[in-house]
Amino acid sequence: MARRKPYTRVIKQNQVRAEHVKGMGDVVFKGFQCLNAECQEFILVRKDEIGDMFEIKCPTCGSALVSGGETKFYDYQLVDLRDDSVEVQSKSV
Repeated sequence: MARRKPYTRVIKQNQVRAEHVKGMGDVVFKGFQCLNAECQEFILVRKDEIGDMFEIKCPTCGSALVSGGETKFYDYQLVDLRDDSVEVQSKSV
């Protein structure tokens, strides 16, 4: 489906911008909650700074999110309710 022809345009004048955001109009960020269960920090990282191999440290608690790493949130068992057999059980590492 074709987009309709634009019928408005915004012209900005006298815009006040903080020095740390100048030139960042087209910068994409990724945001996520720190994976540490005791931390409430929301982390924003520039997408162009995240490569195939990365390590992002939480500025509040120091917990690290590492490419290829794992985070364990809970242990579990998968039980077949038909015969109460355990199909899968997580292993503590």
